[in-house]
Amino acid sequence: MPELDFRDVIAGPLRVVLEYRRTPEDEGPTVRVFGIVGEAEKQVLRFDCFQLDPHYHYDPDGADEVHHMRDEGIEDPAEWTLHRLERDLGEMIRRAGFGSLADRVNRNQIEENLPEIREILLAPALS
Repeated sequence: MPELDFRDVIAGPLRVVLEYRRTPEDEGPTVRVFGIVGEAEKQVLRFDCFQLDPHYHYDPDGADEVHHMRDEGIEDPAEWTLHRLERDLGEMIRRAGFGSLADRVNRNQIEENLPEIREILLAPALS
């Protein structure tokens, strides 16, 4: 399967990074959401749409609250992730502990970039 190192999509105050990741235990497409917190860029969310154990993280580089998608009844991790980006991104960023960043999220800027994010996430190199 071909690998894509990563692709960046800028959506207002956010940088969304799409990549295909392999770990010793699993592999699959990953969506990382970054934003400026204080004076530094910080990864605030990560969605690992892995084959064996798809999961997502709130504040992956800090508190790292992990949720296993199958435990939550999520059958299609990529589509679920796209839906979260479209409808719940601000709320998820707030839950991750980054309220001031969540306040700057513009839903229209996210929606404008969703076709590109969808295309990349569902591309053969990422799935």
